[in-house]
Amino acid sequence: MDITKLAAPTRGPVRNRSIFDDWLDQLPAKEREAVTAAVIDRAWGHTALLDILVSEGAPRTAATSFQNWRHKMGLPR
Repeated sequence: MDITKLAAPTRGPVRNRSIFDDWLDQLPAKEREAVTAAVIDRAWGHTALLDILVSEGAPRTAATSFQNWRHKMGLPR
């Protein structure tokens, strides 16, 4: 065992992030704000919003995964 690897911890990957978080982070600020506003707007249905975002480059996932991410982002239940 190489105990020198235990001398200084390295920062591990950030947990509890989804592919939507990564996609949102790479957007320009104005687009990120618009997506965030739509994500927390109850008027949007999960599937309709997901379809629009996928057509604009968002990752394709199951609607339930997208719904969970929306709630994590602040969509009221």
